[in-house]
Amino acid sequence: MTTKLENLLQQLWPELPFPLAYKDVLGSRTKQELTAIRTNLRIGNVSRLNKQELAKRLETEIAAHISSTTEYWDHERIKLIYKIAKNDGLWDTPLLEAKQYMYFNDRGLLYRATVDGRHVGLMPAELVGVFGEGELFPHADRNTEWIRLTRGLLFYYGTLSFDELLRMVTEHSEHAPNFKAFYEVIEDASFYYEDLHPMERGYVTDSRLERQADILRERDLRSDLSYRPFTRQQLLKAGEANYVERSAAYTSMVKYVLDRYEIDRGEAELMVELCADAAKAGESLQEVIEQASEFIELPSMESVVGFTNVLIPFINDTKQYILKGHSPNELKAQKEGSRLVMNTPSVAGGPAQVYDFASRKKVGRNEPCPCGSGKKHKKCCGN
Repeated sequence: MTTKLENLLQQLWPELPFPLAYKDVLGSRTKQELTAIRTNLRIGNVSRLNKQELAKRLETEIAAHISSTTEYWDHERIKLIYKIAKNDGLWDTPLLEAKQYMYFNDRGLLYRATVDGRHVGLMPAELVGVFGEGELFPHADRNTEWIRLTRGLLFYYGTLSFDELLRMVTEHSEHAPNFKAFYEVIEDASFYYEDLHPMERGYVTDSRLERQADILRERDLRSDLSYRPFTRQQLLKAGEANYVERSAAYTSMVKYVLDRYEIDRGEAELMVELCADAAKAGESLQEVIEQASEFIELPSMESVVGFTNVLIPFINDTKQYILKGHSPNELKAQKEGSRLVMNTPSVAGGPAQVYDFASRKKVGRNEPCPCGSGKKHKKCCGN
């Protein structure tokens, strides 16, 4: 008797023959899955076909229309697909995110399968030959640069309108983008990469950002603040997969955790990275502490105070979305005064909360600004 888990695994990794032919796999796809393939590959004159007729047509049409999607690929996808084709269509270490499997499945390029009791990825034999023919990727360098610059910009800014993104990429790109080509490349990448959210309402957003509306409202309160400039190399580096900005404050926080808690380095670094993501996204001090509490115990007020004394400088050193890529420390350096100012948005997206470093208490809008300017907080850093 099979369990629910075994049934799920059989659905995700069905028994398929190797070598795999389209006739072996398309017939078992649903009409919705077949329609996704013909839509993504822009195969026309097939909308009136029934499921069996559509599957039969796709057996030959997929290979003929493969350039409809590969023209937008970057080097990461190209390297993977060549590796599989070189091995006659068998990938015996199929390590991809679910979103990436769906991307390839919805284009008829790669299927999860069980072969001889092993979980593998299979490319239909009809494609193996296609990827061995000539140059299929004339825009690979261009696409790779655009995608990495986009991911780098979103690493620091979180969300940008498409027009803002196009302008910024144009400033740094060696391949001047035109609107249509750039749109197609970024839209296609957003269906593949885990950190890119498919475009909505004209915005391109890092998928880790959950409060986009709050971030945009907070930015509107800072209309006079320009986006923090970054160099081309900084953006390309930040656009690499799994990039982490390891500042001095990051290193100090990792060391503090390792010195005081029974936790390995990998978990400590993951904790600090998640705290950085929370701070970048404008979550409150309490929310960042709660994020850290999933990894370490803070059983006493003394432990909370000790951790907070390390956490606040770390947050103030973190480049934040609501501050358009600036860190609170960078903005503080532009003002007079000696106290550290930390800006985080309220849950409702209202005026930013500011905390006095010494007392860790929220500063009221009518109280003197902790930056030392002598002005009321609402007329200074709280504006």
